[in-house]
Amino acid sequence: MTYAGAIRLLGSLPGRARDAWRRVRSWRRIRFTSGGLVFTFGLGAIAGPLITGWAMQGFGPFAFWLVLGATFSAIALYALYRMTQRATVHRDETESYLGVLPTASTITVEAAGAWAADHAQAERKADAQS
Repeated sequence: MTYAGAIRLLGSLPGRARDAWRRVRSWRRIRFTSGGLVFTFGLGAIAGPLITGWAMQGFGPFAFWLVLGATFSAIALYALYRMTQRATVHRDETESYLGVLPTASTITVEAAGAWAADHAQAERKADAQS
């Protein structure tokens, strides 16, 4: 349970997919990217408990924390590596995030989208004046 909760802190599949889709230009490649992400998450969901169980069987209950620490260390090292491989995206090339719950009505989504567009336009004007 702790392992699953800690992995959840790393982010959700939709967030990872959204970041990957920003870098992909064609719809066909988006499908392959989505499939690859889902497959990778599935492999992790299968391999994580198996590796943790094997380590705990061989080294005792404390191995749970060793595997968890090794997993997070590997993720942190990979994140540091990736930060050195890509230039940052300029602010003008980004979009504002629109946090709308999936249970929101169509009217709410449209109103939130209109508000976000107006807000982004006002920010651009303010940036241009300063």
